[in-house]
Amino acid sequence: KAEEEARKKAEEEARIKAEEEARKKAEEEARIKAEEEARKKAEEEARIKAEEEARKKAEEEARIKAEEEALKKAEEEAACACTSQECGSKMSSIETKVEILRAVKPPVNVKAIAASVAVLFSFLAVLSMGNTSNYYIKTKHGNTLVYQGSFAPVGKNLIATLPGTVSPAQVKDVYTKDEIRPILFRSLMDQALALKNNPGSPDFAAITELLEKAAENATSADETTQVKKHLSAVKAIKEAYCPAINP
Repeated sequence: KAEEEARKKAEEEARIKAEEEARKKAEEEARIKAEEEARKKAEEEARIKAEEEARKKAEEEARIKAEEEALKKAEEEAACACTSQECGSKMSSIETKVEILRAVKPPVNVKAIAASVAVLFSFLAVLSMGNTSNYYIKTKHGNTLVYQGSFAPVGKNLIATLPGTVSPAQVKDVYTKDEIRPILFRSLMDQALALKNNPGSPDFAAITELLEKAAENATSADETTQVKKHLSAVKAIKEAYCPAINP
C-alpha cells in the first residue's frame, strides 16, 4: 500500500511538473511570437511612415522646383514681353509681383505660395491677352509682313503678306487693330483690282478671296459698299465668261 501511494504521488508530481513545463513553454512561445509580430508590425509602420515622408519630401521639392522654374520663366517672358511705351506699366506691375514672390518668406505655406503663383499667372494672362491686340509690321524682300501678337507675353503670328512697303510715316513699333485694318484694306483692294484688270481670263477665285478679306477689314460703310460693288462686278464678269456654269 505504501509503495502504491508513493507511486501515485510520484506520478501526480511528474504530471503536475510536466503540465507546468508545458504551460511555461507555451507561454514562452506565445511571448516570442507576440514580440516577433510586434517587431514586424513596428518595422512595417516605420517603413510606411518613412516612405510617406520621403514621398511628401519629394513632392514638396518637385513643387518648389516647378514654382522656381515657373518664376524664372515668368521673369524671362516678362522681361522681353513688351518694348513699347504701352507695355511699360504692365511690365512694372509684373516686376513688382516677381519681387514679392522672391522676397524672404516664412516656413513654407502652400496656400500662400499657391495664391502668389495664381496672382503671377493672372498677370501673365492679362499681358498675354493684351499681346493678341498688338500688330506688328516688318519689311522683307520688298513685301510688308503683318503679324498679330500670339496668346503669350512673347510671340507673333504672320497673318498677311502685302506686296510693296508702307510709307515711313506709317512705320511704328506696335499697331492697334484699328490702325492696321486700313493698311490691310487698301492693300487687299489694290491686289484685287490689279488681278481684275490683268489681261486674259481673270482669276475669279483669287479676286473674290481678296475682296472678302478686304470686307473683313473695312472700317466704314463706304468701304463696305465699295467692296460689295466690286464683288457684284466680279460676279457679273464671271457669269459673262462662264454662262454655262452660271446660267
